[in-house]
Amino acid sequence: MGKVEDQRALKDARRAEQQRTSPTRPRGRAQQAPPASGTDRLCGHPSMSGKTCTRPGGHIETSHRY
Repeated sequence: MGKVEDQRALKDARRAEQQRTSPTRPRGRAQQAPPASGTDRLCGHPSMSGKTCTRPGGHIETSHRY
């Protein structure tokens, strides 16, 4: 086997071990409950350019949307 095949085998073995030991977690984006009707406020996190985040307040996403 060549170097690339050895690396691929190690990577596959590492991934298989990780899947056996780690708890399952859902893939994809986290689900977010829509804001209540009385609390339609935005996050408002400011960017360096002066824009503010347009996501709902208390969003669970790690990035802001300007």
